[in-house]
Amino acid sequence: VRDERYGQEEEEAKGRRRASMILSNRFSRRERDGWTCVDHTLQEPRGNVTILALSAAKRDEVHLRLQSLTGRELLSDRKGFFSHLAPRQLAISSVRVATIQYTSLLANFLNDQIQTETAREDLVNRGLLSAKEADDQNEEWEKREWTVRMEALPNLIYTGLLKFHAITLVMRFYEIAAERIFDKVTVDRLTMDSFKTGVILSKSTKDTKEVRRQMYDICLWSSAVAFLSDYTVHQLILLYVYYAYFRAKRRRQRQKSSKDDGNDAEEDRTLVSLAIQSAVLMASRAAGLFAAAVGSAWGCTIYPGWGTVVGGQIGDGLVAAAFDGIKPLLEG
Repeated sequence: VRDERYGQEEEEAKGRRRASMILSNRFSRRERDGWTCVDHTLQEPRGNVTILALSAAKRDEVHLRLQSLTGRELLSDRKGFFSHLAPRQLAISSVRVATIQYTSLLANFLNDQIQTETAREDLVNRGLLSAKEADDQNEEWEKREWTVRMEALPNLIYTGLLKFHAITLVMRFYEIAAERIFDKVTVDRLTMDSFKTGVILSKSTKDTKEVRRQMYDICLWSSAVAFLSDYTVHQLILLYVYYAYFRAKRRRQRQKSSKDDGNDAEEDRTLVSLAIQSAVLMASRAAGLFAAAVGSAWGCTIYPGWGTVVGGQIGDGLVAAAFDGIKPLLEG
């Protein structure tokens, strides 16, 4: 019994020494901005004040264990400011954006087609329209709408590419800001490649529950900057649209040289609409972040790598669809 207890204590001591070595090797006093980490306690080098930071130090230790397990260095997944403009990355992003825009257009077309055909079928059942007339109208609608939407597809792809590159540049600015504010462990968590990490992590353990737990944490942190950047760009677009609307309205009022008593009330309603849309946008991006992390975690256990990507897209898409249904109710 004494030998077994001694063996357990020796293993625990080895684990503590290994964690301490990792922390001391990966983080110098300068890299931790003047703070040192010893046995899960952050100690200030000046004076005798000791600040306990158990949760933060424990989080760093868990992350470093994952680093050691996957064999990757800190900030190894950090992208350069213009890395998305490299030929290979530019081609991949362009194909990805074009595919997303086309599938979105196709999904909306099929949804509108089903609704239109259902409405005409109801007219047929009520005797207000013959079956042949309904078929002819459905065929005409399909040809007309498909032509219109395919003509609009290049513009949708162009707009999607502009948004993608704008969001990517905003991400790089946020990452630079994070490097100036946080330590390297936190920045590494914010810039980690969940695709590669999910593949390596799934090979290192067969415990699917542990993989889901780890991947949820990884995807939540690594997607935070992307979702924040997406929210920032869309919020700026929303503000510009309302600004352009108010500017055009004031110009028309000056040309008419007349005042309408209902203008103030209309402007108030417009500002309320802006506030509602901004709140919905913020809530949808926050909910999408958590839903994408859950979807990525489950997708990684099903098919590591691409399952992580597809699961995250499904989670984000479900939230976006839910908020698209809620938005008209809120505005009404």
